[in-house]
Amino acid sequence: MKAGIVTFTHGTNYGQRLQNLATQRLLESYGITALTIPQIDPFSRMSHRIKKVIRKILLARRSILEFERKKMFDKFNLLYIKFDDNRKYEDYDVFFAGSDQIWNPYSPYVGEMEFLQFVPKEKRIAFSPSFSVDSIPVEKREKYREYINGFLYLSVREDKGATIIKELTGRNATVLIDPTLMIDTDSWRNIERKPHHELPKQYIVTYLLGNADFSEEINNISRKLNLPVVDLKKACWYKTGPDEFLYIISHSSYVLTDSYHGTIFSILFRKQFRNFHRKSKGYNMGNRFDTLYSKLNIDRGSITMLNNIGEIVNYNQIYNKLELERIHAKRYLEKCINYYMHRN
Repeated sequence: MKAGIVTFTHGTNYGQRLQNLATQRLLESYGITALTIPQIDPFSRMSHRIKKVIRKILLARRSILEFERKKMFDKFNLLYIKFDDNRKYEDYDVFFAGSDQIWNPYSPYVGEMEFLQFVPKEKRIAFSPSFSVDSIPVEKREKYREYINGFLYLSVREDKGATIIKELTGRNATVLIDPTLMIDTDSWRNIERKPHHELPKQYIVTYLLGNADFSEEINNISRKLNLPVVDLKKACWYKTGPDEFLYIISHSSYVLTDSYHGTIFSILFRKQFRNFHRKSKGYNMGNRFDTLYSKLNIDRGSITMLNNIGEIVNYNQIYNKLELERIHAKRYLEKCINYYMHRN
């Protein structure tokens, strides 16, 4: 059985690359040949003149650090992600759309491809994709209704996503955890790689993607715990690859993050952590965390109140819930796979 994976492949985001690998490995665990289909560059639909201007602007903004970071991601892709650049779709039995924010209506990287419009309906499976918003803009609702109705099997990553699908189509969608949580911790440890830059023996790691300034809170926590801070936005750490990111999280003493996957890997490595609230660009992305907290029985207050920095995250109850969610995800995946195996 051969399966194609359609997800984000542009950019240098840790969660993006690691959820792609997680989906690949989950499918491979069932003896499936799983290949990722590279995304079509959104600039390809523009005129040559416009593309030239935009690429020139982007190139001017891109620092040497970003080029070095991309090299580390390219190296990770070469080691772990199996791509299919030939795009001979007739060779595939089935395609999986997901995970990550591949159905975000505000993303320039989301289009017909992310809804598997290039293959027949009977080959389309949604595997924990995220809308990342509370509602679809009015001007896109009809198109989204058409896209979603084109899937044989539907699942989403957030409760709000299931609500959106119900409101648009009347269909029920299974709510699954992110694929990175479906992979056991030892498997992630086997991938992690020690970064070239030397880490302190004990440290706090900060992984913040938003623009808000939390430096005062971070400095207070650093003083309280008497630990130095490894800031993944700082030059010496910014150019680390996804495998090095795993090492930095897994060997830390404490994690401070506003990142969804930063939170997930803190949980997988049983780290003490706190969430900062990320301010988004005009729309609410908080349901990702709400669903995650609810599914894993995490007390939102205990991991967002920075004055409770000494409070210990209870991983026994979290992992009990995580095992149940893994079983739930496995049943969905096996239902999809069994359908195609018997069909063929």
